[in-house]
Amino acid sequence: LLPRSTIRAVAYTPDGKTVAVSEEHPATKDVPSPTARITFFDARTYKPVRTLNHPEHVCGPLQFARDGQTAYVRGQDRKVLSRVE
Repeated sequence: LLPRSTIRAVAYTPDGKTVAVSEEHPATKDVPSPTARITFFDARTYKPVRTLNHPEHVCGPLQFARDGQTAYVRGQDRKVLSRVE
């Protein structure tokens, strides 16, 4: 996770093997524009397995489909912002 980031949502896959975290990082003098990303972790080891940078702020919620292979993220306008497979 990024230092000084705000965690917006956390979700586990239905089988409990993966946890996804959406976070926002504010603009700083080193990073002039805000950053948002979703990181997928192995739920047993907490090691990251995949990170997706997002062009818009991710507000959450974050939810997995029943198959555990698709994650949905809702944006600030309350529409589904991304479908991550």
